[in-house]
Order: sequence, then structure tokens, then C-alpha cells
Amino acid sequence: MTKTLRIGTRKSVLALVQTELVANALKRAWPDIEIEILTRDTLGDRILDKPLQEFGGKGVFVSEFEQAILDGVIDLAVHSAKDLPMELAAGLELVAVSEREDPRDVLVTLKAEEQPGMFNEGISGGAQRFPGRQEIRIGTSSPRRQLLVKNLAAAEGLWPDTVPVRCETLRGNVHTRLKKLEEGMYHGIILAAAGLKRLGIFDSPGEECPFNFHFFDPEHFIPAGGQGIMAVEGLAGSRAAACAQLWITGKAGFA
Repeated sequence: MTKTLRIGTRKSVLALVQTELVANALKRAWPDIEIEILTRDTLGDRILDKPLQEFGGKGVFVSEFEQAILDGVIDLAVHSAKDLPMELAAGLELVAVSEREDPRDVLVTLKAEEQPGMFNEGISGGAQRFPGRQEIRIGTSSPRRQLLVKNLAAAEGLWPDTVPVRCETLRGNVHTRLKKLEEGMYHGIILAAAGLKRLGIFDSPGEECPFNFHFFDPEHFIPAGGQGIMAVEGLAGSRAAACAQLWITGKAGFA
């Protein structure tokens, strides 16, 4: 087995955090190995003004790393499992997956938008309103989330069912999306709990955090397939793939 393992990932803070988790687990399983993390912007990272469905779907975050594996530029790639297409490129396979982090979706709003006392249960949930709104703008580009938020959010008491909800395109990394919320582009945005947890967004003291969080019940507000799971892709039969597979079967873990 080579002494250096090259792992490809996107450049976002969340992608790097997730790749470090994988790299650290590999290092614990194979202390003598050197790991090099190689980053790149994918097509999905470069085009931010259109929904993914308009220019290639989920594969826009994956295909360039698959080609890099096939070209021998990298040995493994770390993905969010929910970004994977239905089929991988020929010759490649998923060689390892993490335990699933919190799979739920979260409605994020600004505390300044809420009526005092209407949302007082921190990140555990609770009723909230958008007082005086003639329309509620929710940031999400996901057709799944758009459908669910229009059908279910009012039923959970998040806003009156008499107020129309309009979902608008929201792309970019987590911090970019939160900044757009703070700038008033949306009344609320929907994000994955797993990403917020891995980035430490929930770790800020309550009085310092400008956001309120409502966790949707996954039994009703159904998460994306693979949400909260990190997936490692590699060349089938390669030494790098064997390294990751043995680490998983050896229960090295992600903790």
C-alpha cells in the first residue's frame, strides 16, 4: 500500500470538516499512512444562480472527483451521501460510509423576526410566527423541501395557514446561506441538521446566536436519502479502496 493517500473534496468549510473526520479515522486505523487533502470547486459550486435540476442534478458535485480518481489524480473522494447520483462512474464504488448524523431538516429563522415569547425552546422546537407578513419567503432549491414546507409547516404551527408561502432558490455553502438570511433575503431557510452540527453552529451560546431553529419531525418532513452520511468513493479493487474497507470492518470509526 502506498504511504500517501490522496483524498479529494470540495472547498467548502463543511466539506473540509467532513473530510478531516474521514482522514483522522483513517490515520487512527493506519498510523503510518500520510494523507493529502486535495480540494477543487465542482460545477455545482461554480453555478449558484440556478437550481441543480437545471444543469445536471446531483452529479454536478461528484463527477469531477470521479474523473480525478479514474485519472489517478486522487485515490479517494469524500462526499455527502445525499449528493450522490443514482449510479457511480464505471469502475468506481463506495468503499466506506460513516454512521448517520442527525438526518433531520431544520427551519432557520432570525430571532429578530420572531414575536417575543413565541419561540422559547431553543433548538428543540416550539411554535413561531412571522407577525404581519403578507407572504413568507423560504429559501430552498430542493423540490422535496419546497413541497414539504408548503404542505406541512403550517400544520406544525410555524405560521398561519392563511399566509401564502413562496419558496425561492437558495444555493451556496452553509455560511453563505445563513448570511443571506441575515441580510433579509428570506424570512426563513431550510438546512440539514447534520451540516449545522458538524460546523458547530448549535454550539454558540444562546444569547450570541442570531438564529432560531425548528427541527422537523423526520417521520413527516422526510429527509433526503443519505442525509447526514459521509460516503467515501474509490477505484474498485484499488489499494486505497482496500485501506478504507479494512478500516471500516476494523471498526476504526468516525468518533
